[in-house]
Amino acid sequence: MSEKNLRYSLYLGCVIPNRYPFIEQSVRNTFKELGIELVDMQGASFCPAPGVFRGFSIPLWLVVGARNISIAEEIGADIVLMCNGCYATLLEVNVMLKHDKKKRDMVNEHLAKIGREFKGTIEVKHIIDVLYYDFGLNKLKDYTNIKFPNLRVGVHYGCHILKDSTHRPWHGESEDPRFFEELIEITGAK
Repeated sequence: MSEKNLRYSLYLGCVIPNRYPFIEQSVRNTFKELGIELVDMQGASFCPAPGVFRGFSIPLWLVVGARNISIAEEIGADIVLMCNGCYATLLEVNVMLKHDKKKRDMVNEHLAKIGREFKGTIEVKHIIDVLYYDFGLNKLKDYTNIKFPNLRVGVHYGCHILKDSTHRPWHGESEDPRFFEELIEITGAK
């Protein structure tokens, strides 16, 4: 991806602004330093959480997720997000609706009531996906001014970023992932 295309619709979800505003601010600061443009998704709602809503109503889960995706489609930029649960929901809704016309038609029938439509024109990306693949490890190394050679850290990916691995960008790495470690190792940490 060329540098001029590093523009994303920023999806905050419900947990990040309410419980982890420092994560939101650090992502905003980091992406600004890297020249990655973030466009706030005005009017976005909760994702809805994959373990909650999908468990009792797949149609509701699809419609609410598609409503959020339609906001990014209106902006004209892929979604970037920080929460693994939001990532799982919006990625899976996006993939499902792009490939299942019957579900897409049902969702668009409901979205039409509020003047929205799911078109399937954008991608859903985690911040790690953007840093690792779109911006790139080699380029990111140029921005790492402070090193932490004596720092040892434990990495926890979380299940929603890795599973179901079918639609994640890190194919083949869901059982023994390394991409997060590689990002951390740029800082000199082990």
